[in-house]
Amino acid sequence: MAEEFDYIVVGGGTAGCVVAARLAEQPDTSVLLVEAGERDSLWTRMPAAFRRAARRSDLTWSLRSEPEPGLDGRRLPLLAGRTLGGSSAINGLLYMRGQRHDFDAWAAGGAHGWSAAEVRPWFEQIESEWPLQVVDDPRLLQADFARALADAGYEEVGDPLRDAADGYFRPRITVAARGRRQHSARQHSLSLSRSNLTILKGARTTHVTIDQGVATGVEYRHAGQVHRVRVRREVLLAAGAYHSPQLLMLSGIGDPAALESLGIRCCVPLPGVGQGLASHATIAMRFLAAKPLPALQALRLDRALLSLLAWAFAGRGLFTLQPTSHLLMLRSQPWLGWPDCQLTLGTTGSDADWWFPGIRPSAPQAFVVSLMPLRPESRGWVQLASADPLAPPRVLTNLLADPADVAVFRDCVPRVRELFACEALAQWTEREWVPGPAEQSDQQIAAWLRRSLTLSGHPVGTCRIGVDAQAVVDTELRVHGVGRLRVIDASVMPSLPGAGPYASTLMVAERGAAFLCGQSTPAASLGPNVVRFPGRPRTGFSRPPATR
Repeated sequence: MAEEFDYIVVGGGTAGCVVAARLAEQPDTSVLLVEAGERDSLWTRMPAAFRRAARRSDLTWSLRSEPEPGLDGRRLPLLAGRTLGGSSAINGLLYMRGQRHDFDAWAAGGAHGWSAAEVRPWFEQIESEWPLQVVDDPRLLQADFARALADAGYEEVGDPLRDAADGYFRPRITVAARGRRQHSARQHSLSLSRSNLTILKGARTTHVTIDQGVATGVEYRHAGQVHRVRVRREVLLAAGAYHSPQLLMLSGIGDPAALESLGIRCCVPLPGVGQGLASHATIAMRFLAAKPLPALQALRLDRALLSLLAWAFAGRGLFTLQPTSHLLMLRSQPWLGWPDCQLTLGTTGSDADWWFPGIRPSAPQAFVVSLMPLRPESRGWVQLASADPLAPPRVLTNLLADPADVAVFRDCVPRVRELFACEALAQWTEREWVPGPAEQSDQQIAAWLRRSLTLSGHPVGTCRIGVDAQAVVDTELRVHGVGRLRVIDASVMPSLPGAGPYASTLMVAERGAAFLCGQSTPAASLGPNVVRFPGRPRTGFSRPPATR
């Protein structure tokens, strides 16, 4: 007989760790958390190392998109975490709720019960428990940025946690005491150590077993062997917007024609599985500095080593931060009712690294402003490459397929140029470097976008909530047409929430766990990592569960 658990959570990422921890707080409940990743890393602990973490093949899935028609056929890297904590262990740490309009649009489109007013208590619970730090360091030239933003006519937003509105603010990041990144596994570490929770790392879930329309367990591969585990209550997919739809399709849930063409018998026809992929595109404008920038000077090897020691032993210094000076939410057109673009303002780019004269050159001394339209119209898809469960899924983001997305970028480029013409930044700036002052026409900007656009690692929508024929889950995240199976991760979001989806993914996870526990509102906060039901830790199998 296969081993049995009350709940099986597939994916120990941003959402999966939250769901597993909340379920494990019920002492009479047994939970199995299956995670494909195997290790933690220094790079997932140091906030300033987030870009390095995102490039590591041992912490990510190393996926690439299909050739993108709107980007001259380029294939884009697709960021997805593969470690306990998932993408929350490798992302940019920025915490933003999103905009009220977007949640209300979810509810109006069929995701009843997910309006701004209805999800607000769950955000408030997260914010009462998670450590949220404000980025504050003079080496990021925050005072100069703030003066330039004010001179350009933008207002400072007093409380960006409440409502994302037009204006600028210093970012909030999920960093705990002693300057360590706080991802979802660390936030719930005590709950994840309960005796009724088993965490299996390095295991790839390949199939949800379905018997007469009801999920009965999962099949996974661990250490080269196939294992099966049965479930008494529910199977919960929290594998993310790329892998949750992949697992549904491998299990015979999806578009019948597409599945049968690969030799997979369709047991539940749901044509919307894998469709509707939405993701934030981003591109960086760069301005060469007229004098050395303090943040880049701090990365000279001798200074960087001192910063490393300050972070390791005192939890202080530049390495405890995500090096973004300010975020600016703006409307690309004045008649819009809410911001539709986010600018990330900083003095270091993805090429910033340690340097030392005569040994390794410094990254260019340049300001970096990343443009990210918040509400893209373009939609892509996730499909199976084959019936082989270990083959990576095929992903087409379809960026810039809709001309409206090009227009938002085009309309925001002059706004950035105006900002750097303000005196507070002009004194620091030598000239525009990327795309360059000669790039002015709509055609030139569009060509720049096609050759340089990248992804922000914010995929949603491939198993969306709704009641129409393309919806995959209902308003309580149950997969349509299948008993005892839910999806609880960013893939259920009908659209992007007017911000990066990190905070909203935590909200979805908390709400999904509450559905399972029969809660309609958040429990009163007892503070982070409260041990309600202490027990003997069990963090992995000494042997794989028994198989049939």
